[in-house]
Amino acid sequence: MIELLGTIPNQKVQEVIDYLNKNIEQSLGVDVSNYAKGRRRTWLQYEAPLSPSQRWKQGDKDEYLWDFILTTMAPYGIVPELGLVSKGGQIEFHRDASYAEFKAFAINLGKVTWEYEQSYPGYNWVAEKLLINPPKLTTFEMTGGEVFQFNSKNRHRAVNADPERWAFNMWNIRSQARENRDYQLSGRDVLKAYNLKFN
Repeated sequence: MIELLGTIPNQKVQEVIDYLNKNIEQSLGVDVSNYAKGRRRTWLQYEAPLSPSQRWKQGDKDEYLWDFILTTMAPYGIVPELGLVSKGGQIEFHRDASYAEFKAFAINLGKVTWEYEQSYPGYNWVAEKLLINPPKLTTFEMTGGEVFQFNSKNRHRAVNADPERWAFNMWNIRSQARENRDYQLSGRDVLKAYNLKFN
């Protein structure tokens, strides 16, 4: 499932892009994911492990960007816990790593073709016999400002991306990783609540 939630006004899109180009671009690292060649990125709030052998790390605590995310997502009742801001690159088909809940969120700030294969019918795991087979492929031509949510365990990719395209991807951490499911995020202590190894 993928749902367009809303669109950010062009003036705000440009304001955020200008901020990213001035304050964030120089600190971007090369994405290590084998499906994201050419993408540069930095994690916001926390850097999630992409495999069980990796540790959680502190991410960028940029107040302007995190306030932008929270303000943008608030009308939809969404409060993400961590995010990734990236520029450029082509993203091949993949599913998001196991730390992420099924429902993920994104803000697109540029031209890109976004493709999504729906196997899971909703935002939760189902038995194989209940999967959509063959998967339903949906293609979106995005130009900038789109705010949307999708099932991160369905395969998805971003191709034909403008080299100057910025994007935000955001997640909440799966409940299986939490020691205290009612714990409210509060700085570094969030990682203790999830009983996660922190570096």
